[in-house]
Amino acid sequence: MGPILVAQTPLTDATTTSTAITLSSGTNGANVVDNAVNTYISLSSSGTCRIDLGSAKTIKGYALSNTTETGFNPSSWRIEASNSANSGYVTLDTRSGNSWEQQGSRKFFNLTNTTAYRYYRIVNTTSSQKMYLAEAELFEDFSISGSVFLDNNLNNKKEVTELPVVGTKVWLKSLSTAAPVATRTTGLTGAYQFSGSELDGLEIFTVTAKPSLNLQPRTEPMPQSGLSFPALAADGSYLFSNVLANQYSIGGVINFGFLPPTTTAAAAQLLEYPNLITNADNGTFGVSDTSDNAFLKNHPNTKYFSLTNSHPELYSNVTGYTTGTNYTYQSGNYGGSGFLWDEGKYLVTDFLGTVFLETAGPNLGLKGILNNMSYGWRVSTGATTGAWNDRFLAVNGSGQQDSSMNAVIFADTVSLAAGNTYSMGFFGKSANKWQQGASVAKPSVVKYFVKRLSTGDTAALGSITVEPTTSDATDSINFGWNKAFTDFIAQYNGDYGVYFLVTSSDIAGNDAYFDNFFLKKSSYKISGKIFNDANGLTNNLVDGTLISSLTNSPLYAYLLDPSDNHILAQSPVQADGSYVLFAPEYGSYNVAVSTKKQLNGSVFSGATADNWSFTGSNTGIGNLLGQLLNTLASKVGVTPLSILTDITEVNFGFQRLPMSYNRTKNISGAPVKGTNYSLSDLPLQGSDMEDNNGVQANWNNRAAVINTLPTNGFILKYNGNVVQVGDTVYNYNPALLSVTPGNNTPAGTLQTVFTYSAVDAAKQSSTAPATYTVNFTQPLPVELISFTATVNNECAVTLEWASAEEKNFRHFVVERSENGRDFTAIATVTATGSYSEYTYKDATAASGKSYYRLKLVDHDNSIAYSGVRTAVLSCNNTLQVFPTQTNDLVQVQGTQAGSVIRVMDMSGRVLMQETAKGATAQISLASLPAAQYLVGIIRDGHAEWVKVIKQ
Repeated sequence: MGPILVAQTPLTDATTTSTAITLSSGTNGANVVDNAVNTYISLSSSGTCRIDLGSAKTIKGYALSNTTETGFNPSSWRIEASNSANSGYVTLDTRSGNSWEQQGSRKFFNLTNTTAYRYYRIVNTTSSQKMYLAEAELFEDFSISGSVFLDNNLNNKKEVTELPVVGTKVWLKSLSTAAPVATRTTGLTGAYQFSGSELDGLEIFTVTAKPSLNLQPRTEPMPQSGLSFPALAADGSYLFSNVLANQYSIGGVINFGFLPPTTTAAAAQLLEYPNLITNADNGTFGVSDTSDNAFLKNHPNTKYFSLTNSHPELYSNVTGYTTGTNYTYQSGNYGGSGFLWDEGKYLVTDFLGTVFLETAGPNLGLKGILNNMSYGWRVSTGATTGAWNDRFLAVNGSGQQDSSMNAVIFADTVSLAAGNTYSMGFFGKSANKWQQGASVAKPSVVKYFVKRLSTGDTAALGSITVEPTTSDATDSINFGWNKAFTDFIAQYNGDYGVYFLVTSSDIAGNDAYFDNFFLKKSSYKISGKIFNDANGLTNNLVDGTLISSLTNSPLYAYLLDPSDNHILAQSPVQADGSYVLFAPEYGSYNVAVSTKKQLNGSVFSGATADNWSFTGSNTGIGNLLGQLLNTLASKVGVTPLSILTDITEVNFGFQRLPMSYNRTKNISGAPVKGTNYSLSDLPLQGSDMEDNNGVQANWNNRAAVINTLPTNGFILKYNGNVVQVGDTVYNYNPALLSVTPGNNTPAGTLQTVFTYSAVDAAKQSSTAPATYTVNFTQPLPVELISFTATVNNECAVTLEWASAEEKNFRHFVVERSENGRDFTAIATVTATGSYSEYTYKDATAASGKSYYRLKLVDHDNSIAYSGVRTAVLSCNNTLQVFPTQTNDLVQVQGTQAGSVIRVMDMSGRVLMQETAKGATAQISLASLPAAQYLVGIIRDGHAEWVKVIKQ
């Protein structure tokens, strides 16, 4: 039937823990609505339990729970309802002779009722027998519904963008009967619904969704496990049972999230060629029962699952193998530990074998069928089709290496031809869930060996790894199957035995699933060379000296799966720098080189020896993705031009990086701002094994990159141009490199430092930059922000100055001169700290022009001088300016016709200028902002100044 829309959430209890309960006798009525099976009420024969809902509600179904104690289970009762507490009750349902499957269990019953009532009561109709009632639930919507959808974001919720799964079967199944109670097929919205009449009388039952094609259940909730998503099991079946955990808070909306699992359908070429390991299912393990209702029949949550009988519909033996096959079936009981509890055991199973088993035994335990370790094994389907009945091999790997515990999990006999290269392997998937913890999230190591049966000679021997899960997300059923294989050359014609076994040095993390074993002639060959390429791609070639190692680290060439970076094949680089890889099938791969020895099946990790660097690669000859193309890619994609051609000259280059050396230059005296200091006498230095045999030398006529700029505000220049971070200096000439103290260089600076890296012929720089240090014997003295000399109204000269940063600074010495050449100290002013303002009044200056300067003295007695300032005194005709605080007009006296009157700011910038017409003049400062200004006259080549404050 199609989807049925309901207005209320199904199986939502109308009672709450505060619902009023009235018993005909006894107390503790609240026990019947406290959502617990270990508390209960006792109703004598004909006793009643009245439930007051507070308002009238139309109840369509109910559930009763018995207690964990035996002997007084509800057997016969009557459900009545009324809108009056003490009268007018009508009978809605009558039950007699009811039996229970478990103690502490919950059973559902349908009501045919269309009237809303406030009061509902339960009447014990068992003759001369009391009954214990643990819980009573009343439902306005008595049904179960939900949807089946593609849960692409793994959040266990149906999103608007997630498509419905249409046409899949959903069964309502009681564990006490063989046939399903009801069956639905999801409609266009993926919805289904089971009615109240179909739920009537059910106690322990499931809602089970059949996988659709290769879409598998992944994310349905498992409340009985008490765990949140991602749940332990993803088995397509939701069990209603109170035995493991009370489900009173769980409603009747059961959604099933499906996902498409990883399969090998895209790698179907594996099955196209001869010499595949010959068995009835072409290297796969076939399928289990394919009848329409097989999933329901075989699912452990929907049938009585005997703990003492084997189940061939789930764990069929594999037959039809040729000489050497030693598949065995772990016989015996399931017990409490699972079929694969013992190490070294294995069996053939399908999707249902990896899910959790809610057994219908005495205690309805939640168990893992394969292995009842905490959290169980990873849910999986086979790698061939991904269907639920696609079988595969499950192995509990031994914790010991090369012992009798390492049972051979696959053995076969094949006929091989001398001189051919063969690829063999399997698809593998870690069986340990990430939820088990990082201690078991380890690779599973599979040892393989091939021997010539007539002589016992070993043709191939080695190991392949199956990668573990790395997160909860990678536990998902749609991740995990990876192709893992190796290759070898058959030296002789004849029959060979092929063997695989799981081995590990760790007891944890070595469990795995296997499918699609294969052995066939390799498809095509990829070959190339490894060079010590001293000049990189500067000559548009991957060339140089052929090498097989980087210093003392051997090189290995790897064939990678481009989709997930797993290693498919490998070859040690030979002494002549060559390598050969064989592709298992016609297709596209990546080729990469590393000094790290890694197992086939593992995720590739690139590595180089210390101070070596990759310089470039070439796509080779016969490569459909590009022929003889130079690239900086460390992984080269390869695809042959045709099924009959190989790919050659897929070459890789490496070279040793240069080294850079620290340099220290000492300069006498203090740094002077704006002065260029040449670094020609102490050149940059480097060395390079390929370029100069690793000898430390001046790096003249080579290249260097500037990694960091000089400290303390210095400017680095090359050939007069300012150098920026990351600039490369080509054809380096030491005479062109200099440093200059900049405007931001602070007082007290004694040093500047920058870093550089030598660049070699391959245009690669050293990874450890060198430090170039320039030291001065004296620090940069204090910097003056301003310094002025003005004549005041007292016929004296006022000197004012302000400092910037004062670092290691002692004092100022005020010096005066009458001729501008010979200066005499007239005062010492102690420094008060950075950014201070100072004033000194010279009342002893003679009439006429005087010259002033400041001598700046540091703590180490190093000195520097300020610029010279002048002032002219004419006390007989003194300049007078008043008022000295004004917001507009000032009077100027002491002028004469032709005198120039100027107004300057404290930095010496002329703001106003007028020509006097007589002995007095008047100027307006109204247009100037509030500040200090100098008002003065210029006559006979001399200047006199008075400070005025504009308010």
